[in-house]
Amino acid sequence: MFAEDSFADVVAEAARYGIEVIPFFAGPAHTSMLPRVLPRVSAKDETGQPTGYGYCLTGDEAVAGLKAVITAFLDQHVAPTNIRRVGVQGDEFFPIRNLDPLDRDRVVSPYCRCPTCRELSPADLLLRYFALWRDLLRARGLGVVHWQDSLVREHALDRLAQELADATPGEVTISWWGYNDPLPEPTPNRRWRTWVTPSTGLISTLLPQDLTLNIAQWIDTAARVGADGILAYTTLPASSGRNVAALADAAWGGDRHERTAFARRWARQVSRAHAVLIERAEDIAGSVLGSYPLMNYLLQQTLPYFAVASGPRTEYVADLMRTLSTPFPALESVIRQTHDTLQAALRSLPADRRGPYGAPDAMELWIAHVRRMVAHLDLVREAVGLARAASSGTEIPSAVTAEWTSRSEALLDAIVAENPAWAAPAITREHLELRDALPGVLDAIRSGRITGVSASAPWHAWLF
Repeated sequence: MFAEDSFADVVAEAARYGIEVIPFFAGPAHTSMLPRVLPRVSAKDETGQPTGYGYCLTGDEAVAGLKAVITAFLDQHVAPTNIRRVGVQGDEFFPIRNLDPLDRDRVVSPYCRCPTCRELSPADLLLRYFALWRDLLRARGLGVVHWQDSLVREHALDRLAQELADATPGEVTISWWGYNDPLPEPTPNRRWRTWVTPSTGLISTLLPQDLTLNIAQWIDTAARVGADGILAYTTLPASSGRNVAALADAAWGGDRHERTAFARRWARQVSRAHAVLIERAEDIAGSVLGSYPLMNYLLQQTLPYFAVASGPRTEYVADLMRTLSTPFPALESVIRQTHDTLQAALRSLPADRRGPYGAPDAMELWIAHVRRMVAHLDLVREAVGLARAASSGTEIPSAVTAEWTSRSEALLDAIVAENPAWAAPAITREHLELRDALPGVLDAIRSGRITGVSASAPWHAWLF
């Protein structure tokens, strides 16, 4: 978009539909490309070397370079548009690992350690970054949007309020976000606008989730604290149309919104003749997809996304087999029951259905991604069975592994066929490693090169 200088076209197209575009410029965390391309703006370590993550906010050369980049961005891409504000998130401003491509286990900090920056606290650095942006935006009559989490973590809200004593009304907005309970409590202040940020989707390549409870909670919070606005953001997962509709229904419907009432309206849009069946199917699926702990701390972990992010000591497929094969707690049983619950939801869907709210593919994409999840969990569960057999020394017939690989290929083909071109490669990547690595992992388990896989399956009478 920026390389082809088409951002202004996007803004103009959005304006035709009454949509305000807010460009977001990451920093001082969530930024590694710019500090690597322009090392002079990068945060420095104790030896003065660029870390490739975060910014130096006191060095003359670094600050001048950062201002030049921001100015170029504003002049080239923002000035020709009707943009009213820019997002400068400031979120998750803390050291992380798995960032250095040469040493994934190294913890990399966005806190610059040059001789002058090292005297400043993280709150000092964060507020300096915000002030740098605020001055450049104010000179152009533009506002700014920040996320709340780093300001709260570093106890910097009161200091920001003091710095905004001369701010014009509406110049600064703080939007409060949180995916999981308990949600943070917004702190309205006359020095800034207060928005809330429900989640309509998380990582677009992961398994589908029902986030309507998070949306409803944030809408209720906005009303209770007197928030000025609601802003949701996501890299739109193809299956999240229902979440987006729930947000629109809640934000525009006022007192009319209530989760069960929305579910009923959505079901009637999908199939007026069989709305009860649609609502029941989504209710069954929601018992899985709507559970944040189950989805994010177990089921999503069966994809390599989180394993790769955990650092170099993780071995995605081998570690997954070790964990899920343990007879107690019976995690494999969770996988099996999740698979069966989602399968039951799919089977209860009527054939007579249509795209809700003028979006012809919204329901079918949701169904496609639930089917993808069912197929994936089935492959994972069977892989655990094969790993158990290998651990006991059983020779696994080649026809069995070939059939498992064939079904893996069918899943990959379905992903390519059912997803838009921009999303299909990234989603496919989440499923490739299990297919590619399992045969070698099974050989290593059988030969004893990989240990810790339990050969015993769980047995609980009530599970059967």
